[in-house]
Amino acid sequence: MQFTGSYRISILSLIVFFVAGLAILAMVDVRKAAMEAGNVPPRLA
Repeated sequence: MQFTGSYRISILSLIVFFVAGLAILAMVDVRKAAMEAGNVPPRLA
């Protein structure tokens, strides 16, 4: 809001950041990450 003066741009930017974050999280291999951290990997459902 401070830079553009528009709430629409602010909300759109927030949505873009959330979608980008979800896309990055979708690429994470949880099983591999758990094993590398020294934990027991989760069982497959």
